[in-house]
Amino acid sequence: GGFVGDLEGIVGMLDLGMMSRTYLRDVVERSGLVTGERFWKMYEGRSVSLSRELEVERTYGSPGHGGLQLQNLNAVAVHGEGSNERVAAADWDLGKVLVFSVQSGDCVGSPGLDGAGQLNGPHEVAFNPRGNLYVSGSDLNQIQVYDRGGAYLGGFG
Repeated sequence: GGFVGDLEGIVGMLDLGMMSRTYLRDVVERSGLVTGERFWKMYEGRSVSLSRELEVERTYGSPGHGGLQLQNLNAVAVHGEGSNERVAAADWDLGKVLVFSVQSGDCVGSPGLDGAGQLNGPHEVAFNPRGNLYVSGSDLNQIQVYDRGGAYLGGFG
């Protein structure tokens, strides 16, 4: 009827290829709104295969242990537009975050290398709308915050 049709429309709007099967099973199927069999019938054919090969457009840094190198990339975040667009990369093994200009590819910062706000095992990175960088990690037990220039603003958690 109407409810099932509406539900199918909602499922059709979701980008199911970006959601893990575990998430879908745990959240959607167990919600009780639709039976598992009915949900998976709606899911069939809607997921996108991510196995296709993509071309590399640009690389930032290089593999290794040096100052502008990354060894074990955990997470990236992007912020800004045009010449102000930046990408932050967290390397847990080397205990650092490097920030690159998307336009030039140059490293424009490495917050938390020493002093107040020193990073130890950064795991995740994110920007807020103002461009401040938030860094979390298993060794930090808090979220560290840095301004656009890489200055430590504080931590919480």
